Amino acid sequence: MKRVFLAALASCAAAVLGAQEPTQPQTITLTLDQAIEIALNENPTIRIADMEIERQDYVRKETVANLLPSLSGSGQYSYAIIKQKMSKSGLSFGADNTVTVAANLNVPLFVPSVYASLKLNDAQIAEAVESARSSRVNMVNEVRKAYYNMLLLQESLDVLRETIRTQNLTNITPLPCDLLQSTDRTRYDGMVFCFFGSLAEILPVARRQCAKTLIIIKKNYDLHRFSLTEQPIRGETAPAACETLRKLGVPFEFDAQELEHGQPFASLDDAVRFFRIYSRDETPGAITPEAVLPRLLRTDNAQYPYYLPQTKRLGILTIRMEDLV
Repeated sequence: MKRVFLAALASCAAAVLGAQEPTQPQTITLTLDQAIEIALNENPTIRIADMEIERQDYVRKETVANLLPSLSGSGQYSYAIIKQKMSKSGLSFGADNTVTVAANLNVPLFVPSVYASLKLNDAQIAEAVESARSSRVNMVNEVRKAYYNMLLLQESLDVLRETIRTQNLTNITPLPCDLLQSTDRTRYDGMVFCFFGSLAEILPVARRQCAKTLIIIKKNYDLHRFSLTEQPIRGETAPAACETLRKLGVPFEFDAQELEHGQPFASLDDAVRFFRIYSRDETPGAITPEAVLPRLLRTDNAQYPYYLPQTKRLGILTIRMEDLV
């Protein structure tokens, strides 16, 4: 019996045909608010942004200090060991002890350079505050997306398990695991990586565990599908993977496919929430019902009256392991 490994959605779940029962991974349970709190407290970008606000505040305080009155004082004490004397009369001059005290009060009345610096400081503080706010908004959006994706993955895994149970499939075993951190050395006849990792991550795993055929499925488009403005996708695309394999001198077969992969919505508000979660637009506040509606189609389905049409273009790369040296 051939053994095929399917990896889908990085580091979350895999389905193995003909594999043994998996060991249960250690897990922790977090609410969305807890996940956001951890991200905001631990992310270095957020920390740097907050420290920049604090630094600019100190600079402003230092500048303001130049407008405050300043008082300086000085003192001097001297003791005459030998006094000056007139040679003939023997009359001496001066005192044995001399004390001198001076005080200086400086009150700035008009200092144009300081006022100019204050304006600049205020602008820099505003910029730092906006940068920190933007960083926090982006981080919260990313955490929300990751959190909801994990919930979706868990539901998908539950559906897979239920399908295995109801159809009495005995040759498929789900393996929730972090494949990239796994030390498993089980060999498979074939491995399929569907939207999973980069070539730099995939190839070492394939060399370790794949015996015959490696199949890699990548996005074959450049722009993010769920953004209202043109935003580049993240991660490695099919053309980029092909170019990398050519540079490595690895022979491969390439097949381009297109699938309708749209999204139904129960309401317009549902569609707006979807775009706010998954879009990569720099101004989330611009995602309004008026902005989203032109992207949708009306349907005759009472349960899902709106539909976002999307043609998902895929690139399928097939590599024989004997060519992957």
